[in-house]
Amino acid sequence: MEKPSKIKEGKTLIVKNLEDTVYEKISNLKSNFVARSGNHFLVFNSINESKIAYDLIESYNYQVKYSYYKVFMKIVNDNISNLDYNELKTNIINKLKVLIPELNILYFRFYTKDRKLIGSGDFTIDCKEDLSKLIDINKCDIDDNTSISVYRFRNKQFKIE
Repeated sequence: MEKPSKIKEGKTLIVKNLEDTVYEKISNLKSNFVARSGNHFLVFNSINESKIAYDLIESYNYQVKYSYYKVFMKIVNDNISNLDYNELKTNIINKLKVLIPELNILYFRFYTKDRKLIGSGDFTIDCKEDLSKLIDINKCDIDDNTSISVYRFRNKQFKIE
């Protein structure tokens, strides 16, 4: 029995050193960017379109994967430790989708201690354009008592000297 894949499909693909002959066969491309490293970032209008392109590119034996963009969030609520995890998660996702309708959240989690929310978390999206929109918004009210601030997630650890 096969294990289900933990990889979530998104609207952005990263392809290493894509040749023009394969690039020309890709349809429904919304935008693309070639990094200095030679990696191609291909953005599609829908996940279905990116899945079709993923399969096509993979059939030509190129290294291809979905691109993810991680966002850190800080939650402000005086009663944060008593809020319901799932209800707050649903409220935040719904509010963000009102602000950015095309936003696709792949992963979402709050940080907890002793099974209580501590006021921060992160989520992962699939499009750099949506990340830029979120960073521009920076802070939004979820309801009368709750607001969030979002930041570009930094994986690098800082050294204190």
